[in-house]
Amino acid sequence: MFERVGKPEAQKRWWSRLEKSKPKDLRQLFRQPLLAAGFDALIDMPGLWAKLQLGALHRLLVLKCDEEMTLYLDHIAKAWKKILRYGDTMLPFLAVDAVTVHSLELLAPKHSDIDKSLVIDLMERGEIFPSQNDCGIRKTLVENICDFPGVIPSLWTFFKTLKYLEPLCKALRQLLGEQMKRTIRSSLTGLFFAPSKNMVQLNETEDVEIKVGLSQQDAMMVAYTELVYTKKGNRGTKTSRERT
Repeated sequence: MFERVGKPEAQKRWWSRLEKSKPKDLRQLFRQPLLAAGFDALIDMPGLWAKLQLGALHRLLVLKCDEEMTLYLDHIAKAWKKILRYGDTMLPFLAVDAVTVHSLELLAPKHSDIDKSLVIDLMERGEIFPSQNDCGIRKTLVENICDFPGVIPSLWTFFKTLKYLEPLCKALRQLLGEQMKRTIRSSLTGLFFAPSKNMVQLNETEDVEIKVGLSQQDAMMVAYTELVYTKKGNRGTKTSRERT
């Protein structure tokens, strides 16, 4: 952030306060442009960063699923921009304060009457978005929040989600072995050979064929999604063990 606003001395002081492996982890993050850009897009929303611990960076750096993590970071940015939308304009990102994020993360007010009532109550009591005093703006904020299609995400939910990815990513890295490259997805893409029929598993005993024509990339994503989300075998890929 200090680099972006042209304050090199402040940047140096900030780096000097980091302990143990944190400087190394941060530099490694900056060398991964997809992830770095995803975090950078959230910098101007201070409330998202309140519960972030730099020590947690090491966990995401070893996963090797940059594409999936980048999608989640982009999801966070889009979610809060949707909430901040006011007519044809956008409310200032600084309006996203720590208390507001803590109060709204993990709520799903569009699908839960309890969560919706909570959001309305929080807004009426001024506990969320306290910097926005205009009644019309606060009414729009409530509407935006309650219309959000899903669970409201944050950086805290991002790092909590990593706990579920860790065992899966570990298994996929072991599957790839020496053929593991920069990320799991890019490694599997390099090993993918489109089958004559694109099949998808419905359950433990039944597969169905995708009848529409698929490009190489689309066929890869079907196989990849099935592998990741169903922990299924490696249809369409060949590991180092199979190739020898």
